[in-house]
Amino acid sequence: MDSWSIALLCLFLLFTGSLEYHTFAPIFPVKSPLFHFPEITNRDLRFVAAVWRHGSRAPLLDPFVKSPEDIKARWAVGMGELTQNGENEMVLLGRLLRRRYRAFFRSWTIDSLSVTSSAIPRAIKSAELVLKGMFPEIAADKDCTGGCLKIPIEVIPAENDTMLDLNYANCPYPYRPPLVSTVEIPGKEMLTKKHEKVLMQIAKIIKRKPKTMDTYGLHDALLSYRHHGSMKSLLPDWARSDDFYNALSKAISESKAAYVTCQEYRLLRGSNLFKRIADQLSEAAKTNESEPSLKFAGYSAHDFTLIALLVDWDFYIPALDPQFAACIMVELRKTRGQYFVQVLYKQGHYRGPFQVKIKDCDLNCPLEKFVELAEKFSSIDISNRCAQFEANNLRYVPTVH
Repeated sequence: MDSWSIALLCLFLLFTGSLEYHTFAPIFPVKSPLFHFPEITNRDLRFVAAVWRHGSRAPLLDPFVKSPEDIKARWAVGMGELTQNGENEMVLLGRLLRRRYRAFFRSWTIDSLSVTSSAIPRAIKSAELVLKGMFPEIAADKDCTGGCLKIPIEVIPAENDTMLDLNYANCPYPYRPPLVSTVEIPGKEMLTKKHEKVLMQIAKIIKRKPKTMDTYGLHDALLSYRHHGSMKSLLPDWARSDDFYNALSKAISESKAAYVTCQEYRLLRGSNLFKRIADQLSEAAKTNESEPSLKFAGYSAHDFTLIALLVDWDFYIPALDPQFAACIMVELRKTRGQYFVQVLYKQGHYRGPFQVKIKDCDLNCPLEKFVELAEKFSSIDISNRCAQFEANNLRYVPTVH
């Protein structure tokens, strides 16, 4: 994204309140996120792909409680699982999608929908809840209760997931190690020095020099507590401090941005979802005037999944980091005989959507340009790197994420 585009975007985000990192309400009062989600007509729309992040969850680890009993008392759903807040967010996201594409979904069938999820339980649950919000007539079916939905959800086995879970190398199993152990964050020393004050505070608390995962884990826990209202009061005084949290958030944000935009990470994580969506758009365009067999593809995933798309489109900055229930919508439209792609980004529960400008494209991006960009990134050959992982016996190891 060029500097002028970034400046305009930052002004927009500042006005709407989105530049305040991890705040959870807009500056102006809004009764419902539906206010931001206008319905579109069916006239030009040919296909929609939606990629969403799961809803609010319990922290992956909780450094503020010690015993299993206390953990269960605070996070009954289990570590890393969707909370009630998260479930509500995903049902609402489904309703938002239904509202926007109401006319497009008027004549849907099971064969016209495809939903794929990573194997992480919170992503699977989020997919079920989005479908519940999109198609309440199915969820209310008396013969289909609980988690039973008639629309199938394809779950990619974790060890083979090179499309939605981007924490591992884009190599054949089993030689696809966690990228956090193979990719060095560029400018790490400079970032450490810049955020020395908050790191020293953490060192004083944990009584040792903090490692990268210490800072990420602490921020993750604080984020989860703050997402769940009254639970913030359970934290010690230092952890309730807004100044401390904001300083830590800034350090995490800049470190994460350096990681996801560095060439090594981009190379090793691949662009398989971008390619998959481009292929689906191309297939929908081939049907010409007839009704496409597949009209909607949903992908239930994680923040790094959405970030990868934004980075590939040269649209990512730290202020646009996907929050819980964030969603990217890729719409294929046909105008005057030509196919164009429009991308919308809903950054979180109360954020957006707004249009995404893809690199070297107008807001209405010609389909062939979109496909060309997907081919460019997805065709990069990393077989030599995969061979190195095999030679060094670097294998897939499930991580907490």
